[in-house]
Amino acid sequence: MGKGFNALLGVTYIGMQDTGYWIEIEAGDEHVHDLGLVHGGVILSLLDIAMSRAVRHGLEAHIYMPTIEINASFLRPINRGVVRTCGTVKRMSKSLARVEGEVFDAQGRGCAIGRATFISPH
Repeated sequence: MGKGFNALLGVTYIGMQDTGYWIEIEAGDEHVHDLGLVHGGVILSLLDIAMSRAVRHGLEAHIYMPTIEINASFLRPINRGVVRTCGTVKRMSKSLARVEGEVFDAQGRGCAIGRATFISPH
């Protein structure tokens, strides 16, 4: 399980599988809004975490590549249960990385997609 904010969300790091970095949470009462569905802020956070992990995978632990731009499309609501998210690096240069992510519900249905750009501070 992660530290700080990631621990607060209950993130479990699955790791690299094929070309994507996977994480998951067990969405419960603390992740939903008043209608009982997973809050959009949680979904966006999961996308950011998975995409960030994908871009940092294989780099030295001290290297930090902050998100400079992120967007998401919410395709269907997500109920409580396992929520898995995958981040996949699409392009990487010396200074920028373009990454895509997808969020899946407990039934394996795609529920959200996102894209982000990360920058190397060096």
